[in-house]
Amino acid sequence: MSLVVMWVNELQLSKMLAGTFLKIPVLEKIKKEFAMFKETIICIVIVIAIIFGNNTTQNYTRESVSELSGRLIQLRESAKKENLKNETIKKEAEDIYQQWVKRHEKLAYFIEHDELEKVETELITIKSDIETEAYEELISGIDRSVFILKHIEDKYAFNLENVF
Repeated sequence: MSLVVMWVNELQLSKMLAGTFLKIPVLEKIKKEFAMFKETIICIVIVIAIIFGNNTTQNYTRESVSELSGRLIQLRESAKKENLKNETIKKEAEDIYQQWVKRHEKLAYFIEHDELEKVETELITIKSDIETEAYEELISGIDRSVFILKHIEDKYAFNLENVF
């Protein structure tokens, strides 16, 4: 019987010591600092993820704008040299539009839809100007498209002007 009483007393003593052990001020301070350390690590991971995501989207935007602008400028030069009835100009305009449709799907995740719709409207206008053989409107439509694309690139670039 005394063995059971000793074991119960030992169990109660260990519970009491455990309770007082956890209430020592040094250990409380260590627990708070560890919790603060975890929060700091989580914040750092979130900031790194945001920077990585921004860099990825900015690179994709820059690549898309560069490629489409280059092809539009080539289309403008082709239109200046050749007759608008030429099938290669029509095919080139259609290829540019199809490329835009592919790029638009990914760009829509992180760019305002209004900006993307402006580009799409201009590209459709370019195709219709080629069909109607409206040379002056075609050149101005291409220039507007290039301007809107450059505006999108500048608007979403990560720089001090856009941050503040």
